[in-house]
Amino acid sequence: MEKTKKRASYWWDWLILLAALTLSLGALFFANDARTLGGLHTLNLEIVGRMTAPLAKLRGYFGLGGENRKLRELNAVLQLKNAQMAEAWYENGRLRQLLGFKMTAPYNLIAATVIGRQQQPGMAPLIVDAGAGEGVRVNMTVVAADGLVGRVIEVSPTYSLVQSYDDRAFSCAAVIQRNRLEGMFKWEGYNRGLLTGIYLSGDVRKGDVIVTSGTNSIYVPGLKLGVVSSIDDAEAGMYRRIYIETKVDITRLREVYIIQGSAGERPR
Repeated sequence: MEKTKKRASYWWDWLILLAALTLSLGALFFANDARTLGGLHTLNLEIVGRMTAPLAKLRGYFGLGGENRKLRELNAVLQLKNAQMAEAWYENGRLRQLLGFKMTAPYNLIAATVIGRQQQPGMAPLIVDAGAGEGVRVNMTVVAADGLVGRVIEVSPTYSLVQSYDDRAFSCAAVIQRNRLEGMFKWEGYNRGLLTGIYLSGDVRKGDVIVTSGTNSIYVPGLKLGVVSSIDDAEAGMYRRIYIETKVDITRLREVYIIQGSAGERPR
């Protein structure tokens, strides 16, 4: 009996979703103002999230069901603390200053699961199962245990879209952690990033760690982007072409954490 109820509820939810999708698509033809279109985008995100979530749960049951979510969240918190400590080290330059550095409380994190990707013209943002109801807002930084994932670009009551760093339109202010040389990170393709804006005379070495700088950026500073894998100055012009091996594998990403706050705010 219980199984029958669950099955009926499951198909009923799908009927509601299909009906809502039909209504939203029909309304697009009559929407002629920005407010209406914005509401339709939010509705569509909610619908797509609800349609994708059951499939994500099935993947979790058969693949990652045994993983411990709390341990991954702790790992992300520790990564953020380590980023703060590394930034304090390189900015102060003296061990005694590091030992005297008063660690602030960790960032408030909103845990979320990646349930799919939404195909849009020129981009494929991640769909995650946390939205406005959990406190998610547009432009919040999204991280994984190994570093930066991206930023929130759209929010519905239950779901959010995340522009990840492997998006061709993505860019963020970055810095070489060893010597504080600043540049811009963007996605190059072929499973690597590109650091631009550093002159040919700039001191860059293979293996240098690249982190977010937070300068004129919405991203929290000190988050790892990757390490320098190669440098090509042959046809670089004034600036070096610095290729970055990224640390977060977006294609296999399951758990993410949304940081409540912005680059200009202190951790809470």
